[in-house]
Amino acid sequence: MKYVIYTNNCVTTLRRYRPIFIKIKFMRLAGIILFVIGLGLTIFTGFTYYTKEKVVDIGGIEITRDKPHHINIPLMLSVVTMGVGGVIVWGTSRKK
Repeated sequence: MKYVIYTNNCVTTLRRYRPIFIKIKFMRLAGIILFVIGLGLTIFTGFTYYTKEKVVDIGGIEITRDKPHHINIPLMLSVVTMGVGGVIVWGTSRKK
């Protein structure tokens, strides 16, 4: 724990410093990261990956092909992720 000295009218008091702003900065960073992930999911709505599939295997001859697999990301998931990130950033940046 850190201690900070505050002065009021030439009287020095020693108060315990609570690092709550560190938690707020961490939450704000987490909100920004969530927002950016949601934005990326909105732009890139899916991806494709390929696996090798054996078509023919006769003795020493082997024929394979690349089989595509499509993964689609729902638009609602990306919007909700952006919304949660935005709410976290907005909530941590409000002045009290």
